Amino acid sequence: MKVLYIDCFGGFTSSMLLGALTDMGASAIYTSGELAEMGFDADIVYDKVCRGGIEAVYAYAKCHSREQKQNIKYESVLSAMCDATGENFASSENICTWAAVLSCIDSFGAEKIICSPLTDGSGIDTATGSPIPTKEIMELAVRYKIPLRTTDVPAELISCEGAVFLGENADEFGMLPQGTILCVGYGAGEETPDGCINMVRCVLTEAEEGILTEKELEKLFEI
Repeated sequence: MKVLYIDCFGGFTSSMLLGALTDMGASAIYTSGELAEMGFDADIVYDKVCRGGIEAVYAYAKCHSREQKQNIKYESVLSAMCDATGENFASSENICTWAAVLSCIDSFGAEKIICSPLTDGSGIDTATGSPIPTKEIMELAVRYKIPLRTTDVPAELISCEGAVFLGENADEFGMLPQGTILCVGYGAGEETPDGCINMVRCVLTEAEEGILTEKELEKLFEI
């Protein structure tokens, strides 16, 4: 069984995940074609960057126009993400990039998504005066039971859309399952906060038959 493991050691945003999937081998041309079928006139824009000595890809979907279609692919997931973040599904600029992310994941044939605990900053955001993690991120962590750890980086490292995406799509949160590593990709964020490699690592693995994940083990021993 193919498992996509998302290692959020330096925050999490749509551009970071799309960059990691592109670095892992997802075709920008194929993804643009998939978006076109969903009514998006969009290009996948990406660039190679280096953060903390690690080469990665920064990527996003540049949407030129959107044709409203009935029952588009991934509509239920994308609508749920908009509802959770208070965005309008019809006009959200984030929808195109997240649709690209879902298309990339499908192209690898992943049957399960496992995510590490999320890493966020801490302290007070100097720009907004708000505590980090923000109130919105904390509420989403509670809603979706997302495990969260913090570092001493004084910056918000997780987008609300990113937290909702994982809450709606990750099958579980835990460690990389035992198996054969098929490919690895690194995706960089737009910001480069001091003291943090703002990056996500994606690992596609062929999980060994008979090896149970943490969540499956917990269910096995539930009384």
